[in-house]
Amino acid sequence: MKESGFRKTKYLIKKDIFRMSRASSNRFLYNVLNVYYHYPWVRSIILYRWASFLRTKKITKFTIYPLIKTLKRSTDIKYGIDIHVTAQVGPGLRIAHPGGTVFSPGLVVGKNLTIAQGVIFGWVNRGPHKGTPKKVGDNVYIGPGAKILGNVTIGDNVVIGANTVVIKDIPSNATVFGVPGRIVATDNAAQEHVNYKV
Repeated sequence: MKESGFRKTKYLIKKDIFRMSRASSNRFLYNVLNVYYHYPWVRSIILYRWASFLRTKKITKFTIYPLIKTLKRSTDIKYGIDIHVTAQVGPGLRIAHPGGTVFSPGLVVGKNLTIAQGVIFGWVNRGPHKGTPKKVGDNVYIGPGAKILGNVTIGDNVVIGANTVVIKDIPSNATVFGVPGRIVATDNAAQEHVNYKV
């Protein structure tokens, strides 16, 4: 039987909290308390999850959704995290540090994405990659200050180094550094960065 949107949203939040807490067990209450104490910006992720769900339902789109979206916006400003409600982010999102984080509209992200502060998925208004990033695969690590710009796709098990600017597609298992980003290795190095997978 297909999982309902409500149950799926609870599942996604549970997996996000699990990865944010870097938990070694499935003790949900312990993980929640640990995350809220050490990583208070997880509220932005949780509000994004609920807003994404509520905007799709007729009964909540004009009632609860505006309230949740307002709370989300307030939290986003406080912690510097802006995940657009139309982005589709898989389970296990981990934002290691807050500040300057932007997810563009319509972005599709796989599971176990780990990002540091200052990561932006942004718009390019001209050239062959005009648009916003369209897809990020599973088990991806993106270092502080990295920018993923334009209509590009990032494969699975990718590492994007600090302050790297990605302006073209990145294949799976690649490590990318530089401005513009260049592939410096293809050895699946992301496995070392993406711990506590869901």
